Amino acid sequence: MKTQKQKYYWKVVRKMGKQYYSAVVNNTTLCLYYQLGFATSPVNGKIFIFRTRQDARNFRMPPGQKILKVTAKNVTEAPLHIPDTCISDQFMVNWWKNISQYLGGGNGQETPRGTLFADEITPIEEIR
Repeated sequence: MKTQKQKYYWKVVRKMGKQYYSAVVNNTTLCLYYQLGFATSPVNGKIFIFRTRQDARNFRMPPGQKILKVTAKNVTEAPLHIPDTCISDQFMVNWWKNISQYLGGGNGQETPRGTLFADEITPIEEIR
């Protein structure tokens, strides 16, 4: 029986002490927290991840942001455009509920290259 090779993805996060948390949606009720070796899944929507390490590096990387190597469940393509995550928590919750209208394009900012969605991720190690 052939063993399937593990697929890895990349997650850009912020780090404070030993705690990893959402890089973009922080200081809100939608902020997610991550711990190496433990699975995280959101209450609303999905988790933004990157297809390649280089895609994650090309994303905005101000000081304090790190890249985690992760495994992921139910990975799907992201739409061409995503909303400005700074608008409001309620706007983001509504966006996730109505995401099908965005899959072909729509309003918002251009989705960063290599962006994928996942229902759950498990961080394996910190890369940067």
